[in-house]
Order: sequence, then structure tokens, then C-alpha cells
Amino acid sequence: MSRALAGYARWVVRHRLAVVAAVLLITAVLGWAVTRLHVEVDPDRQLPQDHPYIEALHDVHRLFGDKNLVVIGLFPHDGNVFTPAFLRKLAEITDRIRRVPGANPALIQSLAASHVKDIRGTADGLEVERVMEKPPVDQAGADAVRRRAFATDAWVGTLVSADGSAAFTKKNVA
Repeated sequence: MSRALAGYARWVVRHRLAVVAAVLLITAVLGWAVTRLHVEVDPDRQLPQDHPYIEALHDVHRLFGDKNLVVIGLFPHDGNVFTPAFLRKLAEITDRIRRVPGANPALIQSLAASHVKDIRGTADGLEVERVMEKPPVDQAGADAVRRRAFATDAWVGTLVSADGSAAFTKKNVA
């Protein structure tokens, strides 16, 4: 044992009552302080609200209702989403997003996503089918996708523009 450590040990033993009292006092003060602690888990309170990135995050939340969101906008050169070539590309991009490590397929929204459905009432009940089961091979198939996409108001303006000139793929990243 070094001389300094031996001297410290002798001092603690010699003043053992004062050391125990000091430890008890410090423990009591820290115990009282713990009762006043609270955990802050709201990241908005920890980030500079006037920073341009944070302002953009709030804009995304205001526009799409979620902050943890990636939106990919696809704009065909000819201004028409509903062509076999463009819908094939949309399905390919949706599939690539689905294969991102950690991606939850249930949180991906796209006209090509398996859970994006066209639901219609019929005389027999409900008819449910995917908006796009697989990319169409001809224009008639693309027109059928268009009909199913525009049949559900929820997809217009969120997954396809109202004029059919753009398509969107959305992925929650939370």
C-alpha cells in the first residue's frame, strides 16, 4: 500500500464518526434531490426550435401528420403516372424500400404497397382488391390501376396527385 493511501486510511479510521456522518448527510441530500428529478423524453424541448432543420421537421409534421416520415415524390417526364413503364418503376422503388434493413412493410404506403386497397360496396357486401397487385403490362392494366387509385379519396393527394402527374411513396421511420 502506498504512503498516501495508508495515510488516508489512518485519517478515515481516526475520524470514523465524522466520515460516517458526512456520508449519511450526503446520502440524505442526494436522496432528497432524486425526488425532484424528472425525465424529459420530448425531443422537441431539447432541440433549437428556430433551427432550419427543426422548422422543416415541423413543416413535415404539419403537412403529413407525422415527423418520422420519408416521402419520395416521383414525377414522370410525360406527366402521366398511369403508364405501364412508370407503374413498374413505382413498384420497383416500393420493393427496394421494403427491403431496407429494419423497414416495416406495414408502414410503407405506395400505390404498389400490398395493404393499399380499393374497397367498394357491392350488392353482396364489400369488394376489396389491391390498387396495384403487380405492375400492369399494358395501358388497359394501367387504366385499371388509375380507376382503383382514384376510387379511394384517401389515396388522392397522398399517394397520387389529383391530376395523376405525380406518385408518392411514404415510409414511417419510427
